[in-house]
Amino acid sequence: MQERTLVGAWSLVSYTIRNQEGVQVSEPFGSSPRGMLIYTENGFMSAHTMPASRSLCRSNNELEASSEEKALAFDTYYGYCGTYELQKDRVIHHVMTSFFPNWVNTDLVRVVKLDGDLLTLTIVPSEMVNGELLTEQLTWRRL
Repeated sequence: MQERTLVGAWSLVSYTIRNQEGVQVSEPFGSSPRGMLIYTENGFMSAHTMPASRSLCRSNNELEASSEEKALAFDTYYGYCGTYELQKDRVIHHVMTSFFPNWVNTDLVRVVKLDGDLLTLTIVPSEMVNGELLTEQLTWRRL
C-alpha cells in the first residue's frame, strides 16, 4: 500500500471491540460514534474520536469543570496527533501530542485494510481481558 492512499480526511463510521472469533462484543462510544482522522501528504496525522453525545460540563469554562466532569470527559474522548508511516499492511502513528500523556513519544501500530472509501484500522497489539483476547477496530469513511 502506498502512503498516498491514506492521504485525506476520514469520518468515523464505527468503533468496535471484537473477540477472538471476530464477534463484536462492545461499541465503546456507542452505535454512532463521531471522529475524524486526517493524513497529510507530508506525513502528519491527527485522530479524534468520541461518542455522538457527551455530557456537558456545568460551566463553559473548562477550568471550572469538577473532578467528576473531567474524569467523564477523559473517558469519552481519544485524541492524538503526530507523524505516520506505512509499512506493508500497517500504519505506524508516531505520537507527538495526546489526550493520554503516556502515548506521547510512542508508536501506535494499526493494521490497515482499505476497501474503496472505507478504511479499517485494527489496533495492535490486542488486549487480554478476563482471559479473552479482544481486538479494537475503527472503521472510517473517506470525506
